[in-house]
Amino acid sequence: MIKNKEKKELAKERKKLSVDRKKLSLEEKKQQLVYAAEIAKLIKIHTGVNVFEQRRTNDIVEFRSLYVHLLREVGKITYHNIRDFFKSNGKSYDHSTALHAYKNYPMYKKYNTKLAELQSLLLDVGKTEIALKFRAKNIIEESEISQVQMFLYMYEKNLKENQII
Repeated sequence: MIKNKEKKELAKERKKLSVDRKKLSLEEKKQQLVYAAEIAKLIKIHTGVNVFEQRRTNDIVEFRSLYVHLLREVGKITYHNIRDFFKSNGKSYDHSTALHAYKNYPMYKKYNTKLAELQSLLLDVGKTEIALKFRAKNIIEESEISQVQMFLYMYEKNLKENQII
């Protein structure tokens, strides 16, 4: 028979496990918010579409799907945080809606070539730390091994020079 003390300890352990496993630092959350705001602004500038509008026309739905896709893939933002960002901008949105938008993006992209073009443009013009790191990662992944080795050499050399100063 389990004693009260053991029950309380088990309850504490369950509670610890139910908490979000990846706790973000305040700085990481701030970076995600800045990235999300930047992408929303860029979509509005390049398309004239406000992804936070309370309408469901095809163009809004498709660009909103692109927006969610970028937040997930590039920003590594959870569905719940995406929901919170939409709500903070006046759009009623649920995490399951974000999941639906994310899953449908490949289909939208297949039939609307503007989405793929805009995605490439947004990835190229992003200035936030998240966007820059993503772009650097893609450059490295698409490079030849000799280019990667040269990049690492230059990076390590720069680190050594900065430590001396």
